[in-house]
Amino acid sequence: MDEVERAQSRLVSLEREKGDLRSQLQTTNEDTSNNSDYMDPSDILESSLNAKEKIISELNAELRNIESTLSSEKEMHVNEVKKLTALLSEKETAITELKKELQERPTTRLVDDLKKKVQILQAVGYNSIEAEDWELATNGEEMSKLEALLLDKNRKMEHELTQLKVKISEKSSLLEEAEKKIAELTSKVEEQQKLILKLEDDILKGCSSTDRRSSLLNGWDLQEIGSNEVSEGTDPRNSSPDQDQSSMLKVICNQRDRFRTRLRETEEELRRLKEKYEMLAVELEKTKADNVQLYGKIRYVQDYSHEKIVSRGPKKYAEDIESGSSDVETKYKKMYEDDINPFAAFSRK
Repeated sequence: MDEVERAQSRLVSLEREKGDLRSQLQTTNEDTSNNSDYMDPSDILESSLNAKEKIISELNAELRNIESTLSSEKEMHVNEVKKLTALLSEKETAITELKKELQERPTTRLVDDLKKKVQILQAVGYNSIEAEDWELATNGEEMSKLEALLLDKNRKMEHELTQLKVKISEKSSLLEEAEKKIAELTSKVEEQQKLILKLEDDILKGCSSTDRRSSLLNGWDLQEIGSNEVSEGTDPRNSSPDQDQSSMLKVICNQRDRFRTRLRETEEELRRLKEKYEMLAVELEKTKADNVQLYGKIRYVQDYSHEKIVSRGPKKYAEDIESGSSDVETKYKKMYEDDINPFAAFSRK
């Protein structure tokens, strides 16, 4: 740009000098009309003017070249500015997205807190972290928070264990009652089946005599189950043998039908009791497994409390945790130790 301005200013000065020279030339021409001896200076001025015009034409050509160069460079500069603007816009968009993603990501402190919470959950729920790992993972106030969480978890698990023990005792009593009832109903069904078979055999053989029919009726205790069906307002002693036989057969058939109905009801009740027994057995096994898991968790918490809580927190609660040795606990202790013993698991297979 400075070079173009210098060329333009030089061109203007040369134009001005050219005008001065022309005016001098006109003055000289006017003077030459009166004096022919004064021709040499005009030639000198004309040659000088021609030289100036040549310089001006050269400067014009140089100015045009410079302007064309300047136009191409300006166009190149505009294109480069556009490219750089587009690149800057892309970079700004990428920076905005990265800032947004960085804001959405959790902070380092939040990640550390989540790691510690996961470690606490693993320790309480799965017994997967050893005591020395806690020294590395927690310290100071965080350790006291961990102890409080473990104590609270221990209280909840002990409460759950107590409830499950009560449920087990209830289910066990229900199971015993169901087994007794099943045994009674089974014996009753067998007895009734034998009775029905005997009754059907007697019917097939036929009652050939009145004495046999009387003894059969006495043996089945017809007065208790169907005396009103023997005859409607008639005296059996005054009835004929055919009527006796017909009424007795009717009573026996009714008795058989009642026995069959009662047998079906008993079988249905037996089926329901068997289903209930199977359901209670499954629930009992599940409750035992839950109790074994709870015993394992409480045992871990007790071991941890013995190492950490007794030295830091109140000793009264630690003693309460360690002082529950009963028959139930001994039973679940043995089940827990058998469960974690690989040789016992292999022998069960």
